[in-house]
Amino acid sequence: MLERERVGNKINKAELYRRLGREVGRSEKSIEWKLRNVSTVLEELGIAWIPGLLPAHNYQDSLVQSVEV
Repeated sequence: MLERERVGNKINKAELYRRLGREVGRSEKSIEWKLRNVSTVLEELGIAWIPGLLPAHNYQDSLVQSVEV
């Protein structure tokens, strides 16, 4: 997602949330918040986060390990 945004390809985030929500059995809002948590981890690692997904600072420690990979 981040790379696509960086090169100017717009992403339909609402559709992405719907698709991912169906795949993992979570709500669209849940997916959005998890991606906002990813933005927080990226910010803390000194990496630009995805525009439109403002950091949400209530993430699980295990997310850091997943994002760093």
